[in-house]
Amino acid sequence: MNLKSYGIILCFDAYVPKAKDMIKNQFRINLLHDSSEPYFAFGITVLQLTFYFAPEKYILLGENNVTFKRRGNSYMEIRTEGSYEYSTILEGPETRSNPIGQTGVHINVVIYAEEFFYNISINGGDFIHYHHRIPPWAVNHVMIEGDIKDVRFEEDSNQCKKIINNSIKFELPSNMLEVKPLRDYDTIVIIGKISNFPINVTFLNGALKHHYAGLNFILLMIPL
Repeated sequence: MNLKSYGIILCFDAYVPKAKDMIKNQFRINLLHDSSEPYFAFGITVLQLTFYFAPEKYILLGENNVTFKRRGNSYMEIRTEGSYEYSTILEGPETRSNPIGQTGVHINVVIYAEEFFYNISINGGDFIHYHHRIPPWAVNHVMIEGDIKDVRFEEDSNQCKKIINNSIKFELPSNMLEVKPLRDYDTIVIIGKISNFPINVTFLNGALKHHYAGLNFILLMIPL
């Protein structure tokens, strides 16, 4: 997926199955850096949303009353995770109420990025805010797992296409260029006006700028 520092990072439609069809009573959205799945030993889980459901098991339906047994609590957990070298810059998870609220429903999830926060919207509801621990442009893989079905990402979702068309589009700054993976003997030509100051040429891997978390980059300084 394309790296972005603002705008829509992810949009998808899906179906949350009925309680009787769930296995673990939860599903998870993972926005990942340099890994195709969450793993503590390498890579970074830039943003992880876990939705926990507490389905109600009805044990008696009487004429004037209903008796049911609730299993656990319904809530949402938001976190950022990384391998050991990132542990000093990360914080513990944040817990919120589960915005989906029930099972057996279709959902639309949109995750926007702004300068300091992610804005997360479920079915067009009020934003859930989460402060960046790792910049949103670090996201280059998405994985959705657990009790969720019929996931349709942007290109396969008419609703997402409509939302994206009506949203701000991310554009690279004029001093940046996205290139395909380089091979031996490939050439990059940079044309510009020579100044009286050193020129910095930065080659980035899975990043849009240098970051204290150690996201990959190579800096080439050209003294004049």
